[in-house]
Amino acid sequence: MAVLSPFNRQPSAISVNPLRSSRSLGRIAIGAAMLATAGISLASPAATAAIRSPRAVPAMYYLALGDSGPAGAGATDPKIKNPTNSNPKYGYVNLTYLHELKKYKNLKLKNLACFGETTTSMLTPEPSTMGGLPCAAAPKSQMAAALAFLTLHKGHIAFISLGIGGNDVNGSGTFAEEQLRLTAIESRITGLLSSLKTAAPGVSIFGSDYHAVLVGPMGLIGNGQAPSQYCGGAPSCTGREAAQINVTGTEMADTALQTTFVSNGEFFVNGAAGFDMDNWALTGKFQGKTVPQNVANDCNFSWICADAAGGFSLHMNDRGQSLYATEQEAVIDATLTSTFKVR
Repeated sequence: MAVLSPFNRQPSAISVNPLRSSRSLGRIAIGAAMLATAGISLASPAATAAIRSPRAVPAMYYLALGDSGPAGAGATDPKIKNPTNSNPKYGYVNLTYLHELKKYKNLKLKNLACFGETTTSMLTPEPSTMGGLPCAAAPKSQMAAALAFLTLHKGHIAFISLGIGGNDVNGSGTFAEEQLRLTAIESRITGLLSSLKTAAPGVSIFGSDYHAVLVGPMGLIGNGQAPSQYCGGAPSCTGREAAQINVTGTEMADTALQTTFVSNGEFFVNGAAGFDMDNWALTGKFQGKTVPQNVANDCNFSWICADAAGGFSLHMNDRGQSLYATEQEAVIDATLTSTFKVR
């Protein structure tokens, strides 16, 4: 018997024929009368056996893969505002899941993302924890665990998200050196996508971008001297110059990631759109001071500008997680509506 899934790419509207409905009601009434004539109560075991129970809708899964971003690093319980107490429950992956769950009641989340993951380490065995967060794939590699999960639940995968590549780009060196790294990253991600597509044919995969993590602290330095490792290969630079180098390098990486996913027939989420990385207008506020808008956004939406007592981290705080989730939800919603097909 075919099971209807809200993730089917077929039209979701189901018309009801009033005539057929009335006939069905008539049949039910006749059946009840026959049971009564036979001396069988509707509440009896015989009647219960005679009336077939409706089939439960099987679970469909959202499989999340990647690095510390999808793992929920930086997301915190609102009562505990410190990045060292990361709680994936408040991360953008879980926020996206809860958003989709409102519409698709049979949706379940499986998050295998691991802190510090790279396109290379995705293929090596995982430790039980990294960065204070659990690695659910351990002791397998993340990809091995993902492929096993996809095989086990074949036909019941709603969609997959893959946030990976940020840790492969170390943010130092020249743009030419970064481009070489990006070419290698694109090749490895293509391999990962190929394996996922083979294990779950027809299932949509959503890639994601990164925000420029150094815009905040470098922008706050302004015309002061920045650490030389952030100067794009130059011997020295100002904080403002280092911030712009970080924006340019991040945009290079995001473009490469987007090209890779789209060229492989998949989807891409510009989750960092809310960080407005190129906006240097003096319209931002941070700690009561007027600063460039992109600097304020980085400081206000992540832990990068937090003082030592608050816990320094380059990861998004709850505001950043919410912004990112909103962007991801919009792309997934549009895809679920228009492109999901029978699994």
